[in-house]
Amino acid sequence: MHGAMLLHVISLLTLILLLPAHGIAFRTPSETNGYGEVNDDSNMEHHMIRERVKRRSRNCSIDPSIPDPSLFGLEKMRYWAEEVMTRSLHRIKVTLGGKPPVYKCVKAGPWPRGIIPYKFNSALKRNQKIGVKNVLRTIEAFTCLKFVAYMDKKRQTANERFCLRHSRYVVFSEINGRVERVQYRMRRPVHADLEVSHSRYYQMKALSEANECYGRKKCKRLKINCENHGYLTLVNGRCACVCPSGLDPSTGCTSVFTSDMTQKEFYPSGSYALPLVNSLADCPNQEFYKRSIQLYIDPKSRYMAKSNQTLELFYCVHTREGEPRIKWPLGSYCIFRTLQRCPRADFRQFRTAYMYDVDKTKTKPLYFCCKRSGFAEDEMVLPFKFPFTLIQNTGGRCRPVKGMYLERKQIPYQVEIKTEVEGKKSSHYTLKHRKKTINLCSYRPAFTDCGGVFNLNRQSSSYSFIFSNNREIVQCTWLFNATETYLSRLVLDIDNVAIEHVSDKRKCTQYSRHVNELEVRYQQVGEPGISVCGTSFPKSFKSQYSTLLLRLITVGRQWANFTATVRAIEPEDMCYSLVDNGFTYVGEVNFTRDFEPCLPWSEMTHCPVHMFKLGLFNTVLDGNKCRNPTFDVYVQPWCYTDKKDCKWNYCDVCLNGRTYDTRLDCYKTDSVVDCPIYGCAKTCSHVLPKEDANRRIGQITCGRPTDTFVGTEPIADSLPPNIFYAGESITYVCQSQSTLRHARFCLTNGQWSPMGSICFDDTAYCTDMWFRCAELIEKHPSFCRIFREMASFMCRFTCGKCGKETTPQCAVKRGGRLAILRKKQGLAAGDRVYRGTSVSYRCLLTRSDRYLPDSGNEVRACLASGIWSGSRLTCRNVCPRSWKYNPKNRMCYRKFNTRRNYFKALQKCSTFEKAQLISLKSRDEWRFIQDFKNGDQIWIGLDRLLPVTNSDPEKNDDPGWFWRPDGSRPLFANWLSGHPLPKSTNKHCVVMGGRGWWRSLQCVDGFRFVCQTPVRRAKQFS
Repeated sequence: MHGAMLLHVISLLTLILLLPAHGIAFRTPSETNGYGEVNDDSNMEHHMIRERVKRRSRNCSIDPSIPDPSLFGLEKMRYWAEEVMTRSLHRIKVTLGGKPPVYKCVKAGPWPRGIIPYKFNSALKRNQKIGVKNVLRTIEAFTCLKFVAYMDKKRQTANERFCLRHSRYVVFSEINGRVERVQYRMRRPVHADLEVSHSRYYQMKALSEANECYGRKKCKRLKINCENHGYLTLVNGRCACVCPSGLDPSTGCTSVFTSDMTQKEFYPSGSYALPLVNSLADCPNQEFYKRSIQLYIDPKSRYMAKSNQTLELFYCVHTREGEPRIKWPLGSYCIFRTLQRCPRADFRQFRTAYMYDVDKTKTKPLYFCCKRSGFAEDEMVLPFKFPFTLIQNTGGRCRPVKGMYLERKQIPYQVEIKTEVEGKKSSHYTLKHRKKTINLCSYRPAFTDCGGVFNLNRQSSSYSFIFSNNREIVQCTWLFNATETYLSRLVLDIDNVAIEHVSDKRKCTQYSRHVNELEVRYQQVGEPGISVCGTSFPKSFKSQYSTLLLRLITVGRQWANFTATVRAIEPEDMCYSLVDNGFTYVGEVNFTRDFEPCLPWSEMTHCPVHMFKLGLFNTVLDGNKCRNPTFDVYVQPWCYTDKKDCKWNYCDVCLNGRTYDTRLDCYKTDSVVDCPIYGCAKTCSHVLPKEDANRRIGQITCGRPTDTFVGTEPIADSLPPNIFYAGESITYVCQSQSTLRHARFCLTNGQWSPMGSICFDDTAYCTDMWFRCAELIEKHPSFCRIFREMASFMCRFTCGKCGKETTPQCAVKRGGRLAILRKKQGLAAGDRVYRGTSVSYRCLLTRSDRYLPDSGNEVRACLASGIWSGSRLTCRNVCPRSWKYNPKNRMCYRKFNTRRNYFKALQKCSTFEKAQLISLKSRDEWRFIQDFKNGDQIWIGLDRLLPVTNSDPEKNDDPGWFWRPDGSRPLFANWLSGHPLPKSTNKHCVVMGGRGWWRSLQCVDGFRFVCQTPVRRAKQFS
């Protein structure tokens, strides 16, 4: 979310958006310790406001000219409810209370002085109120907003107390009925760049800007500019820069964060204790002194064995008041309580199970002071020179600390369960196998004196560097800026990758998190990016804007080496206009930047963007080519890659990145017939459309348009010289209605965008605005009925929205053999209809068989000539009723959910008439089965077993792979990387995985399977 867009008031909302400060940390030039916070409670500013109000006049009446406060930022809190680990928030809705302004024309605006009164509905439970307050404290800490109770004990409203001169307030209540839990995981996006759409870092920036926290209005004394996507706001009541992870706020985000070991560090003041992992561990510094306690556990407890009845707990005690400005940061952690109260009021007190002193007479409960605020991936700012340990709080997650490496550890013990946490069970320790453990978050300093900020321009257009690790814990950051223009882009190539993969038995994937990883942020530098690990990563990264950030994290002296080259690409070197984000691109590229095949736009009518939707540049949506019909949403041409879930991905239409192969069998691919770009892009580079990529946007021009349209002419002011460059436009106006205007663009193929008459005077100008309307109704006969907005605006003549009496009518005809009219239309044979009307037919359906189309069209439209589109439907083919028909290859398919080995699957398919195990001989068949199998792993009829009549296959040479149904060799393949395995592994059969990749496995394994059979002719026509 970018910019200060103020949304209208939303009355009913389901859940709450948690607005984190991802990567937030600050240091000011006058204070270089990097973790200090102003000793400024939220009530301090409120007290100052009260004093100012007292000195003012008492005129606090409602001012009707004040903009109605907005719920901007609060209405999307449901996306981050899981991040704060507060389950009660999923049933919370937020609404505006109080009277709206008298003048309804006044737009919604920020909350005056950043004060937001709020109240809870009486039906809310206590834990729900606590969860909401945790969210509000997080927003207060990183913005200038202050949430105050709407009503005080004297029954005076906050609007009156602070003289806000409006009656609005926020109400938190519970949703009645069933709530669908909305989940969103940053690492598993629906499409490749969804992180940008729900950007936590930039949402917080927009929230600060919308409520006038952004900029220097409230930070006049801080003489520093926040650059590189950083922004200036109030952090814990003090002006500070908020920077993307890895950058130093004390320098205005212009340099990377480094560990300055010369500066003095202070821990938060107060009396408390930090745990130690074992007796050999030392306290962080001289502010602490080491102590231990031996606790005796009651042997009569049914939760413990008689052995190990004592627990020696080591800890570091802090009693120094120290620097008053140093406070505990927001986070989810606990510390030990040493006195009768916690060091700060914002800690909650917990008491664990009862244990006893070593004399077995005096009870010794363990007291904890706990915080739970902020979000799971937020970096806390604490001293980073020496190791220390915190106690983990609810949810099983430890928060990272800036400049330190995090390890999760445990102290196990066994106790009698008698917990007491304000009437509820404590949750910062766990019970497992009749044992309890204190979960610890252990932090060790990391080496951060590496990386840097680099600027690239025309004179210095590339930068290469080699990194080799020789330290135990490393956290390095490299930031690259293309400084020539804001339209410049960066391309990253990574070579000689050797990053050891350590990640709890998980595979090295780009969306998973690892102990050792190189993170690439090529979308937005304030948000998490893609992980690089392993020993090979041939993919190039092209930045979506003019910045690109790399973060390397390694632990334990594992090998981590790589070579990186970053090069800048200027706007004139692109094949499309970066000003309009590829809005006018009409090239031939039909695959994504990951070389996935694009789907036809006409088949994606259930998705947000398709060729029949108004409000976008739908006239350029041709076939399955990469396009960008909505330049204000997407930053470059893109296309859909999955029909079921509407997944999409960007396209590298200028081929700026490297081509690469992901399959090991690309050398076997036929270089002429059906060369698969997806998986073998480097081998099949000869089929890539390089003509479009070699074009330069500054060299593409269009001449002055010579075609004319009825009642429409171009505006003279929009006609400069006779030459127009790609991306430039001409504005047309209707002669009889001057308010009707339409822009026509010069496209990247040197042609003008299609258009027609833009006038809506049906008596004088009954024409189409798009010359392809007549072609569309031939291909999609029902689009006039389904997409009525497009029919009424762009295809008025073709769809019969005007002057329908001027063309002949069409007589409804009967269907062909075994085909009938659909009853719901209310039409019968012989009825007459106007142009644009569509008529649907269907094949007969019996108890045992389902008749299928043999020829003709199931939907026909009445054309302007008075004839029907397409031809009469006839039905002759038959599929069994429980089988699914694929019209592209005229085959019937049935899925069996019983798990069988390969041989029994073949045997089961042979029990049906002419049925066999499936064979996938083209990408269309593969895509059909991928949708049909619904994510299951299935056998396919591909193997390298010799026929049964031959000798033992183990005693012969490898016969190669062939399709079992007909014995043909595979011309199409979709092997997973590393497959097929060699013959010596005894894995001769093939399974199609959940994502469509093929793997060679042993034939005796059990999987689901799909059978196929050709359609048969109906008996009366055979």
